Amino acid sequence: MPLTADNVRSLARANFPDAFDQLRSAAPDSKWLKFDVRDDRSIGKDRAVFRHLKRSEHNHLLVVGSYSPGSANDEDSSDRVAAHVHADPAEVRFYRLLEHKDGSRSLEDVNSTSAVDFDSPFCDVGDGQGDHRAGHRVTALIEWFFLDAGRIKELARPETDPSKFTRNFRQACYWVGNAGKPPSELFTRRPSSATVAVEEKDLIPVRPKRSSTISFNYQSTSSSEIRSPPPIKRAATDTAQVKRFREEEMVTRPTKHRRTLSEQVPPPLDLSRIKQASTPNSPRTPTLYDSQRMSQARGERIVHLHTQYLKLKTSLHASESKQQELQEELTRAKNALTAAEARSEKMEAELKSLKADFAKALGESTKLMAEMEGGGREVAEKKTRGRP
Repeated sequence: MPLTADNVRSLARANFPDAFDQLRSAAPDSKWLKFDVRDDRSIGKDRAVFRHLKRSEHNHLLVVGSYSPGSANDEDSSDRVAAHVHADPAEVRFYRLLEHKDGSRSLEDVNSTSAVDFDSPFCDVGDGQGDHRAGHRVTALIEWFFLDAGRIKELARPETDPSKFTRNFRQACYWVGNAGKPPSELFTRRPSSATVAVEEKDLIPVRPKRSSTISFNYQSTSSSEIRSPPPIKRAATDTAQVKRFREEEMVTRPTKHRRTLSEQVPPPLDLSRIKQASTPNSPRTPTLYDSQRMSQARGERIVHLHTQYLKLKTSLHASESKQQELQEELTRAKNALTAAEARSEKMEAELKSLKADFAKALGESTKLMAEMEGGGREVAEKKTRGRP
């Protein structure tokens, strides 16, 4: 199914309508900017930016946030960041908008999304800490806004992961619908046999890390003894300064104990297995059973091909016989046509002779009529003369 705006909208309303409606209600008025690749006052003089935007099918940029790399020189930067989308192949790039005093504008590549302070709803798709898919969700939202606005007609699916956009767009809708908090719809899918109650989780002992093999009495740790960090709503990608601050303030969570080499239990020794392992059979060496199986498969393949050959041969003979019948019928039709043409010519000759005879008879009858009229006049004259 092609990734057009109508198809994506139908797919979202069929699978996650509530989250999709919340995304539409949470989305603010889109801030679109136009650019002209032939005008240096619109995009600047960066050749890389020019080459990228030159092959674009549209001339629009979407403002998604502010430029905030977190360094000391750019802390008070008021520059905005805009995104551009290519349809085929699907690609999203970010540009820093530099407004100059003379009214011109130049674009500068933003190589990392950690330097972007995203606006809503792009900041509500997760913090990205321990989850690299937050950037994918931001990309999916931007691609959807370009689709919905009609800037691009269709997104091309990547060959390596055809369902990438639909998966990330679905997750982004759930995140935005849950006000930037992890949605329960994406994290509660596990088998019923593996579910553990909250009360049982608090009673599971956590083995401390140690290097000795001395037995240790496990102590149950209650949930009240572990202080959890306060819930913080973070953007899709945080700046380096904010990340360092959170790393200093974050409470270290208990980690799962990993057994040391001294704690690993060696497997029991089995001489028969050792001897067998010393001279193992190569998995690439064919055995007698393999050769028999291959021969049987070849025989079945030959029988199958022979059956297909007989069917094709029968079909060919039927086609040839039908072709011969059609050829004979065509010959008969040609002969009948030739005979009909001969008869037609003969009838035309007879008709011509009849016309000639009729004309001759008509001439003779005219002559006789003339003679008869002349003889009648002479008789009348003689009678007139013989009267007193």
